[in-house]
Amino acid sequence: MKKIGITLHPYGENKPAGLGRAVFEIARNILELDKENEYKIFLKNPKTKLDLSGSNLKTSSLAPASMRSLDICIFNTPVMPWWYGFLSKAKKTVVITYDFAYLEYSPSKFLKFIHSRTLKKADLIIAISEATKSDIINIFKILPEKIKVVYLGFNKICEIAPEEVLNLPEKFFLFVGAIKERKNVHGVLEAFKKYKSAGGQHSLVIAGNGSGEYFERVKKIAEEGVVFLGQITDANLSYLYQKAEALLYPSFIEGFGLPILEAQDCGLPVITSNISSLPEVAGEGAVLIDPKNTSEIAEAMKKISSDQVFRQNLIECGRENAKKFSWQKTAQEILQLL
Repeated sequence: MKKIGITLHPYGENKPAGLGRAVFEIARNILELDKENEYKIFLKNPKTKLDLSGSNLKTSSLAPASMRSLDICIFNTPVMPWWYGFLSKAKKTVVITYDFAYLEYSPSKFLKFIHSRTLKKADLIIAISEATKSDIINIFKILPEKIKVVYLGFNKICEIAPEEVLNLPEKFFLFVGAIKERKNVHGVLEAFKKYKSAGGQHSLVIAGNGSGEYFERVKKIAEEGVVFLGQITDANLSYLYQKAEALLYPSFIEGFGLPILEAQDCGLPVITSNISSLPEVAGEGAVLIDPKNTSEIAEAMKKISSDQVFRQNLIECGRENAKKFSWQKTAQEILQLL
């Protein structure tokens, strides 16, 4: 029997995004599959309500004394405590890496230094896509053989019954995600403008949190027919995925892209980028576009809304693609590596 620690940061945020969900689902599925080893879950905030249970599970705050007995410690971000390796450490260290978008949009030399230090100290690095693995090799000069790719799973959102009927236009395209520059929401709005000027009849629904200068800039260019929903529940998301015409997900950088698989599983066509990790995730079940080319995005919107044979083919290919991914499969592959 081994003693395995899992740092559950950033789980427990007030407004969780995809990373918080992934961190929780990986831990939950590992615990469900592995009854032989002993686990210790480290929480950043000890008051965080943790929906995990098991006779082989304990929770703890991150401190040197709590690390000393561990055989393996899993860090869910490439950030170790300053004392890790000096005062105490596990016998083996595993780091799960998601993306390094901050290097493009909010560069921090200090954070890059911390990430580099963590990745070099790790015995094993798990990347959630080939794109993320490539970034680790190119940015941090880590040897490829130290990095293993394990794809994420996704939550079957459309198995959740919608809690209410949202007051929305009958026909609409959907964007899901935080309203950030790397998500290319500005490009979505510009593409929607071109789609409408060419005679398109659908509206656009944007579901996700936004704040700051970029959000204000995005709101200013939004035309009639654009609905901002803000933070939504999974039940709301279930309704949106089942009612929308297509998901627009033309990000510039993504470590993975959970909404793509959620939408495909729900039978919703996807328009996404031909760069970063997104072609890996979407497979043949999406229209791949250049995210900088808003005319290309608008053309894809027109094609999906006007060609029902094309749309149905995307739906079928998307459903087949989504079957390749699950949180249980993610956990099984991580356990094999451990």
